[in-house]
Amino acid sequence: MHVTGIIAEYNPLHLGHQYHIKQTKALTGADFIITVLSGDFVQRGLPAIIDKHTRARMALEAGSDLVLELPVPYALSSAEGFGFGGVSLLHGLGCVDTLSFGSESGDLAGLMQLAQVLSTESEAYRQAYQTALKQGLSHPAARLQAVQACYPDLDASLLDGHSNNMLALEYCKALYRLQSAIKPVTVRRRGQGYLDTFAAEDFTNADQTTTTGHVTNTGHAAVHAANVTDVKSNPLFASATAIRNILCQTNNIHAYSPDTPDVLHSLLPAHVENSLRAAQLEHALLFADDFSSLLHYKLLSLSRTALCDYWEVTPELANKIANKLPEFDCFTQFTDLLWTKDLTYARVCRCLIHILLDIKNDTRDVHQPVPYARVLGFRREAAPLLSAIKAHSSLPLITKIADAGKLLNPETYSLLSMDLKAAHIYDSVMHHKSGRKCIHEARKQIVII
Repeated sequence: MHVTGIIAEYNPLHLGHQYHIKQTKALTGADFIITVLSGDFVQRGLPAIIDKHTRARMALEAGSDLVLELPVPYALSSAEGFGFGGVSLLHGLGCVDTLSFGSESGDLAGLMQLAQVLSTESEAYRQAYQTALKQGLSHPAARLQAVQACYPDLDASLLDGHSNNMLALEYCKALYRLQSAIKPVTVRRRGQGYLDTFAAEDFTNADQTTTTGHVTNTGHAAVHAANVTDVKSNPLFASATAIRNILCQTNNIHAYSPDTPDVLHSLLPAHVENSLRAAQLEHALLFADDFSSLLHYKLLSLSRTALCDYWEVTPELANKIANKLPEFDCFTQFTDLLWTKDLTYARVCRCLIHILLDIKNDTRDVHQPVPYARVLGFRREAAPLLSAIKAHSSLPLITKIADAGKLLNPETYSLLSMDLKAAHIYDSVMHHKSGRKCIHEARKQIVII
């Protein structure tokens, strides 16, 4: 049995994601695909546009065989915590052979070299990095400057503003750190970058060829690298950010027919388009500003000192929040007031969501492996995969919330409780906007297709 893992948000799942799944199956020969999926809140510090169970169904219908939830502290972490959380969960299952991820460069050998040196940071690198931070640079810019100074032989351009490369690097670092036998595979991203905010008419690239590489982690378990990009066609791939912006700006999905020209009709798989259209008709697509009232109330109830108890909120940010609070209009407008060159927009969003969800400094160390695997959905044909996980996993497999108390120790159960709380807050906003009845997380059914 060959099993490949993918770490994703699918917010929403689009043609590029579907292409990645299909390429992954073709290139790895996987019998089963496991997707580790962010829950109702995602890495950029935003609510998912549609709930996690619907997104799990989207993943299954696109070719995944099993969908597991990434616990909320990891899902709302920086790229490092997000990447480590997803990789540690797959590693803990004991049956995953390869990890597939997208990258702008397609240069797995270069990413692996960077991952190796950054997973064992030298004292010179740490000093250069801290110096760059003191100069007012953001984490990505400080890391780039430190790598250029300390490792001139490495391709630092891989760190220069490419979001998928950043995540790819963190996945590779996590594999080194865990001394994992999971082999990384990268599929070169085609079309728009993750942060591109508009849907252009064409993202065609020249045909690309397949290359492979093998990198050994000196002093750690061997990590084999397969670098594969084989593209013979030029489909239209927009970013999830661009698609969300279209949905937010129009706040409407028209009833499409095959001959109706519509940009979203060209960007989404049919099953995703149908799900989003049904949700939109119920006013059940959520955006950051739908959480404005809850966030405003929470911020009004906290002192400057209390704000510092929340994860990633520095005294400087706490003071700025307090000073700017009288100008609060909505979530996105307030974030615009707070972010600066050395404090990225995504970091500010994460801090605000941490406050909203009560994620405090002592909540969970995201440098520790994910301690359980919660199932969101699976295909009926994946029964052998579930059996293999039960036989080889070092992690408890949670299929019923009611059984979690028996399977988890108190500390681990408190992490699961954070997922439940986050889901309840998300559902409450969904109810307010759409009128959908709130269903307690413990009573939600696993998606089975």
